[in-house]
Amino acid sequence: MGKGRTGKKTNRTRISVTYTVLIITGLLLAVAGAVVAILGLGGVVEFKGEVAGAKAETTSVGLAVMVVGALLAGIVAVKLPAQVTVLGDGGRKGFTEWFAEFGGRICAVLVAVGVVLLIISLFT
Repeated sequence: MGKGRTGKKTNRTRISVTYTVLIITGLLLAVAGAVVAILGLGGVVEFKGEVAGAKAETTSVGLAVMVVGALLAGIVAVKLPAQVTVLGDGGRKGFTEWFAEFGGRICAVLVAVGVVLLIISLFT
């Protein structure tokens, strides 16, 4: 809650273009990664990562890009500050506002699919 000109606290939220762009970029990366993985484009490049003791490796560019995009969009959507909203129509909920509420679940599913595809790619 910020203070207005009179010193009283107001209950205004501010629209953040930065958070909006980060969420949309993450979604676009996830979709592009899924398309690349499905079409088998991108060649063979080895990706290795370790987070909190969990290791992951893949040779699929599409899977790596999909997981990174889903994580970016999901983390930004879940960690929005309390007084920040994403860009959208003020009269009704736009896509980005809807995604800010439900994006974490959607991105969790995308990450799970990416991990399953990653595991399958290791055995083929």
